[in-house]
Amino acid sequence: MRNTKVPARVGDGVRVEAESQFEHGSVKNSEGAKVHRMSVSRPGYGSASSDPHERGEVPPDDESQNVVGRPAFTPSVSHLCVALIELQVRRKYCISLANKQTNAAGALARRYLGFKWDDDEKAREGVAKQAARIVSNFLNGKEPHEDDIAAFSKMADLDVTAAALVPLEKRRHEIELQMARLVRKLPVAAWAKSVRGLGEIGLAVIIGESGDLSGYAHERKLWKRLGLAPVDGQACSQWRVKGGLSAEGWIAAGYAPRRRAEIHACVGEPLFRAQSASTTNPAAGPYRQAYDARRAHCDVAHPDWPKGHLHGDALRIMTKKLIADLWSSWRGSTDCLEANKSVARANFTQPEASDQLSA
Repeated sequence: MRNTKVPARVGDGVRVEAESQFEHGSVKNSEGAKVHRMSVSRPGYGSASSDPHERGEVPPDDESQNVVGRPAFTPSVSHLCVALIELQVRRKYCISLANKQTNAAGALARRYLGFKWDDDEKAREGVAKQAARIVSNFLNGKEPHEDDIAAFSKMADLDVTAAALVPLEKRRHEIELQMARLVRKLPVAAWAKSVRGLGEIGLAVIIGESGDLSGYAHERKLWKRLGLAPVDGQACSQWRVKGGLSAEGWIAAGYAPRRRAEIHACVGEPLFRAQSASTTNPAAGPYRQAYDARRAHCDVAHPDWPKGHLHGDALRIMTKKLIADLWSSWRGSTDCLEANKSVARANFTQPEASDQLSA
């Protein structure tokens, strides 16, 4: 390995000599787990790590310990939000790569099963369904369906996909652990924990996709950011299906399908299941009640809507109610937090030299 001395930025503009090198090998991340890392030192910037804790964006836990003469350090809400945004980007990167691998395996399975574009639609759908079932059972470690045993024996290349998914799933798990740890430090963590169905990852995804909620003057702006606000009386998802919205309209809507999909998968669906009545929770939660009220209204007002449309619309209204409550809780908790910090700064006095520990 060749090392060369280059200047690197440290702290507030202070420059020190650092070594430019490629670092390989197994290292411990902020969760204490050993992972493979390759970081590249760039002139003027030092070594770039993939962990926001290692880069100093979020101070490690030992920095929060109180030191004589200095108040206990608590990472600011803005720092936590910035770290969650980056972790969410990395999480989606892992998901995207895993989806590409799975889709490629499905295409290969369809080829093995004799898929032909010139077959009729029913035949193509049958082959595609069987291929998806074979791939799903194999990747989830399940026994193949009795109708798939003969075809499954010919698909020796699926183990390559399974092997490729292992590091991606591991990295995604590590990232989600970091996100969950950061979310617990947010002022709204206690409120979020009291909501049945809003898990730590769900809250982390909301912040990772929207940033600091204090920057949204009204809940409606947050709805728009997350793809929940309607455009000209219709949900953006319906505009995508039916068409008719101009390019200027899409720009004004600010709709991002992938961001909307994240909110649907990590917030909407889990919330719907947890808020529904069950043996452990006989009474439906308030958000499921909002879903039921919207569903009953649309059953009468829009009898021509299919069931999937009705469910998606009611799920969107339910999620909007949760986001509105989160926005209100966030604004209240952060305002109180800033007020407490102001009082603490006003009451803090520098200790006398005799009270400080000697070097």
